[in-house]
Amino acid sequence: MALANSRSMTPATPIGGKKKLFAEIVGRKNEERHKLTLKPKQHQTTEEIKKLLKSKIDPVNIQVGIRSLKSLRNGNVLIEADTKEEIKILNSQI
Repeated sequence: MALANSRSMTPATPIGGKKKLFAEIVGRKNEERHKLTLKPKQHQTTEEIKKLLKSKIDPVNIQVGIRSLKSLRNGNVLIEADTKEEIKILNSQI
């Protein structure tokens, strides 16, 4: 059987012109993340600390991108951002 409208399929070239390997896209190991660990002064749970941070700090207003906000087992809270400057801004706001 012959197809009436047969074309050869060629892979599309990415916009940048350079093809990326699957491992480069999935792995993303080359991204640096900068971290800030918060320890409670008073006896507070990690959920209380997160709630307090979310109510007091507006990342859009101070132009900071927060990658993640995690609760740690020891009662601390970990904030991850892309740059050291963003961590310094967050630290000064806290």
